[in-house]
Amino acid sequence: MKQPVKSAVLLLAGRGSRLEKLTDELPKCLIQVNGISILERMLEQLSKMPINECILVVGYMSNKIIDTIGNSFKHLKIKYVNNTAWEKTNNIISLHMAIPHIEQDFILAEGDIIVSESAMRKLLSQNMIAIDKYRPFMDGTIVNVSNKGIIDRFYLKGDEDYPKDPSSYYKTVNIYSFTYADFMSSIYPKLTMSINSNKLSSYYESAIAEAVHKNHIVMRPTYFGEHRWSEIDTQRDLFYAERMFKSIES
Repeated sequence: MKQPVKSAVLLLAGRGSRLEKLTDELPKCLIQVNGISILERMLEQLSKMPINECILVVGYMSNKIIDTIGNSFKHLKIKYVNNTAWEKTNNIISLHMAIPHIEQDFILAEGDIIVSESAMRKLLSQNMIAIDKYRPFMDGTIVNVSNKGIIDRFYLKGDEDYPKDPSSYYKTVNIYSFTYADFMSSIYPKLTMSINSNKLSSYYESAIAEAVHKNHIVMRPTYFGEHRWSEIDTQRDLFYAERMFKSIES
């Protein structure tokens, strides 16, 4: 039986400008939802799992994240990677910068997601993508699940072939898990190729998508439909996230 993943990479470099004045004095990941920041909530959940270290890729107001979290969180060892080019690049750079510090199977998550603890635990298996059934208010990358129960197609926002009616597809939750070996052999070279081609505004999902389309890696879905989760991009998202999680946390 395979061992569960033991590490996590959290991408926290961006400012979150769509949150407007809320990120004037705080990085997005330190915005509080019902009294606890997005980042601390995630670290608390990871600390209850077989995770032993977290690699935090910081950028905007990195000093505030470092001062808040320090070098450990409960038993989690914290490593920092500072993406000083966060204003001019996209998250493909943040992930690529983290790779030299990754040494084992890992969870990859973006720093604006809050999920229930039960949902997070579903990512302990390797080569998984968290997804939820697409609904009209959702935005961003969608995927198709084949009859064999694997992800066989990505559609990134802006793709020419992005479906006009995405209702039969699934939205990515922006949380993944990977075996170290599969990631390094199938996805890392594609990240590197994009960066060497000066595609610094690309999303790391483009590399995952290419690996999936070319059958270089098999990614399986884990369904979040029965769990509570929220991606916080705007003040409206924050309002609904607080309402969603308040009922279970109170």
